[in-house]
Amino acid sequence: TGAGPDRPVGILMDRCIFLPEAIWGVLKSGAAYVPLEPSQPQDMLRRMIDDTRMSAVISLKHYIRVLNRLQWECPEFNTFVCLDSDNIALEDESEKSGLMDRKLWEYIGKQAHDDITLGGWRNSFDGEPFSQEEMDEYGDNVLQKLDPLLHDNMSVLEIGCASGFTMYRVAPRVKYYLGTDISPVVIEKNREKIQENNIKNIELACKSAEEIDTIEGKSFDLIVINSVIQGFHGHNYLVKIIRKAIALLNPNGYLFIGDVMDHALRKTLIAQLEAYKHSHRTRLKEKKFRVDTELAEELFVHRDFFRDVPADVHEIVN
Repeated sequence: TGAGPDRPVGILMDRCIFLPEAIWGVLKSGAAYVPLEPSQPQDMLRRMIDDTRMSAVISLKHYIRVLNRLQWECPEFNTFVCLDSDNIALEDESEKSGLMDRKLWEYIGKQAHDDITLGGWRNSFDGEPFSQEEMDEYGDNVLQKLDPLLHDNMSVLEIGCASGFTMYRVAPRVKYYLGTDISPVVIEKNREKIQENNIKNIELACKSAEEIDTIEGKSFDLIVINSVIQGFHGHNYLVKIIRKAIALLNPNGYLFIGDVMDHALRKTLIAQLEAYKHSHRTRLKEKKFRVDTELAEELFVHRDFFRDVPADVHEIVN
């Protein structure tokens, strides 16, 4: 890993039975160690790793979420070991994202007054719902990307259909469309819309992303995961959902992943949010809206992550 006198090893864990083992192991190897306090913000941990040119961290599976994030954040951090796990790639994140809370989306659904607010489509800068024009552009963009794949004998699964900006554009071009969503309120409102418009080829199911493996008796030519990954618990969870999706695909089927928050643009977005917050302080105070400039819940994904996934998920063919 490159650890040595000038390359310390980080130890990210609380006081536990593994801590003395980790410290002794590092010292025995001739390296120095740097204690990383788990309660510190991710940006603070990132600065410590970068400042010390740390390439390796010893930790526990409880911190797999932040370890994965830090590894993509820190260019020289290339190795971590969790002493209580035999296979860290298969560990579930113990720290859960609040953006996947079913109660949150039930509340959003009950408060919604149109398709835009039903899907939680709001501007991060001022909290205002996106305009119909913006959402139509979003939906048309998805359709444009998917259109070369679509045919009238195709079966499609969408994970996180929300209010249907993708679903109602794609469904008329295919044979069967199954839309899933974590919110029962969203599913019920879509059912009402389907009945009102006499749509015959759309079926709905209230399921979270990780529950798609409970879909029985169906396989799909196309699976759509669009604008939902930012709410996932972490990188391991994302890979787990990709594996479950692929298990539901027909041979030569397609998995479409869209509207992903780009890791390379995270710092730029945070800087823009900070600038907006400062220049519109009075207006935001009047609206009682707090601009989130930390974005700690959102999952940003590096483009190289998707290049790496086929190495572990061999069914994927580029």
